[in-house]
Amino acid sequence: MSAAGIDTRDAAATPRYRGKDLALLRAWWVAVLVGWLVLSLAGVTVSSMGTYVSEPTVESGILVGQAEPLRSDEYARVTPLMLGVQTAGDADFTTPLTNDPFVTSTVPADAGVWLESAVFGEMGVQYLGRWLPDGPLFAAGFWFPVAVVLLLLPYLLMAWGARFGVAFGLTAVFTLTPVVAWWSLRPFSAILPGVVAAACWVLAMRLSGRWARILGTVGLAVVAGVALARVPWSYAPWSLPLTGAVLALTLIFVIRSKADALRIAIVAVASAVVAAAVTLGLILLNDAAFTALSETTYPGQRRVAGEFVALGRSFGAPFDGIFQTSPAYLVDNPTEWSGSWTIAGVLWLALAVAGWRANGKGWRVRVVLTGLLLAVGFSWFLIDWPVALGEAVPLLNLVPPTRMAAIWGLVVVLAIAPLLGVRLGWVLAGIVAVTSAVVLYLAGRNMAEVLVAELTTSTIVVITVVTTAILLLFAGGKPVWLSLGFAAAIIGSGLIVYSVNPVQKGLAPLRGSEAAAAVLASEPEGSGGLFAVDSPSLSSLLIANGVPALSGEQWAGPSDRWRVLDPQGEYSEQWNRAVSKVSFEWVPGVEQPVITAIAPDDIVITLDPCAPVLDEFAVDRVISSVPLAGTSCLTELDRGVWNGEQFVIYARG
Repeated sequence: MSAAGIDTRDAAATPRYRGKDLALLRAWWVAVLVGWLVLSLAGVTVSSMGTYVSEPTVESGILVGQAEPLRSDEYARVTPLMLGVQTAGDADFTTPLTNDPFVTSTVPADAGVWLESAVFGEMGVQYLGRWLPDGPLFAAGFWFPVAVVLLLLPYLLMAWGARFGVAFGLTAVFTLTPVVAWWSLRPFSAILPGVVAAACWVLAMRLSGRWARILGTVGLAVVAGVALARVPWSYAPWSLPLTGAVLALTLIFVIRSKADALRIAIVAVASAVVAAAVTLGLILLNDAAFTALSETTYPGQRRVAGEFVALGRSFGAPFDGIFQTSPAYLVDNPTEWSGSWTIAGVLWLALAVAGWRANGKGWRVRVVLTGLLLAVGFSWFLIDWPVALGEAVPLLNLVPPTRMAAIWGLVVVLAIAPLLGVRLGWVLAGIVAVTSAVVLYLAGRNMAEVLVAELTTSTIVVITVVTTAILLLFAGGKPVWLSLGFAAAIIGSGLIVYSVNPVQKGLAPLRGSEAAAAVLASEPEGSGGLFAVDSPSLSSLLIANGVPALSGEQWAGPSDRWRVLDPQGEYSEQWNRAVSKVSFEWVPGVEQPVITAIAPDDIVITLDPCAPVLDEFAVDRVISSVPLAGTSCLTELDRGVWNGEQFVIYARG
């Protein structure tokens, strides 16, 4: 055995955990569960909903750090929808201009609520908001994917051959990756299906006793299948490559004999059948949404081919710490450029070469298969694929190269687990040092030239040297060098992301703020009427409080109700979109709607607030960010401040 626990003799038996490692793993499970419960009960998250607070006298709920306005997909979309479901007990408050939101938000709705809740339990439990405290309920759902992955990932890495120390260290490095922090922990949700399914497969292989194997395999296949049914809805550009890679690596490193292959084949096939059945059920329940999505202008049925992605985006993660200083950006934003530890691919290759002679045929086969898997992923963002060929590759053609570049380093970090413990000679260590330094320096220069001019040459050199030194610590092979490497990697990663997300307690300001109170007080009881607002941020406030509105979020493509606003389809190119904001621009005298997509995901309807077409939707409340004095059909009810801007609430009719 190597220091990492690699089976250098190619033993047929599936590796078992050592007693100390198993005790440490169990202690880790307890720590994760306790942490999840404490954070949930305290109502603490890292949501950026505090972005909406601009007045120092208004309670934001932020305990540490600063909310990040860039994370609008979290605090302005998914979070308000989760909170709205808590209050309303359903999703009927969403705009009638769209279909049920599940397909693009994973929040259960209407006819499919029970099946959808079984697949996305963290979203389904939000329906208990009428009976349970809203803050803890939201926090429990917020942290659920993180807790599940943290529970099972070390177990899985140990099944691949790593000792607990290595598994724990890599889990920590995974957690502290820039793309994880800047995307509000979304990669945890994306990789969860693969981690859960793979862990179920491993556990099914290790069951003993006839009935335990039969019943256990059935139960684990169901759990794995339900987890895999999450893949199409968990942001496919990430869930597909992450889940696929985790499952492939599990098959590569866990199967050591024909008996292993047979056992895992049974549970894998059974889980695939369950996943297919559940997925089919979800598709049938959301048929209207799928039909609408397939015909949208944005995002539509996009197919892509692999292409070269700038080195700053693909290998620039070590330099992402500068994003915490809020520099001036030349293009894009830090979320789009945040990356992962792809530079570790250099170390993986060197370890594979170094261990080649010392290990047997089985080890070599596993390394070659892993290398092929990693090579495919790297090629998708380092090589310009022929367009016709790339767009014809199933599943991979759904992954934009920039998205692959952002997360492929996560796969490399996991794939390196079975190899840590192999010692590099001086020649290979030198090659790793030179190659890593050159790639990192070029990545830093590219980032400075294209994105952040404030990234100086001296900073690039320092970060390049430090990152290269950390990689070389992992090349030492001995436990002491690995311990130093993990300590340095965890500290370095923490410094890169420590202030990215705020620590938020409670649901202020989306709940309990004066603005929320003003909106709720103006809502007529039992009228069945809708609000219509001229600000996307105000729409988020209404959604978070379960207030029905014509404006809001067009989650799963347009419904046929758009034809009321645009009977002839004159503006169909503008409104035929999904995952888009819908708001109004109030202009007295404009009797017929003028619809404009001011951005791919932002639809604005220019209209007189008294226009008769709004009667077709029973709009009886209008909110405007500017006073609409002299408008005959409006009566002012209240005023307030939201997101630093004043608004006026009117009764319409």
